[in-house]
Amino acid sequence: MIISDDVVKFASSDEWYEIERSGEKPATLRLLSHAEWSRLMHAAPERILIRRAESDGEAFVRRIRSTHVVGDLLGVVVVLICWEPEDA
Repeated sequence: MIISDDVVKFASSDEWYEIERSGEKPATLRLLSHAEWSRLMHAAPERILIRRAESDGEAFVRRIRSTHVVGDLLGVVVVLICWEPEDA
């Protein structure tokens, strides 16, 4: 996770990238340390950038709709970040 200005950035595998980009799955589930979760909540980014992990720079950006804590699992925070469709 990288936070820059009002954008949080994550990498996604090829398997997930296409269905996230297409809007079929307009969300990502992430395991964050408590420190990362705190940074994310403090920064309150408005947009999310998902980069295809197996490529050199392919990415998309969406406006964040909501962020939810799903739970705490073995010392990490399970976070669901949902975004607006591309044409919203």
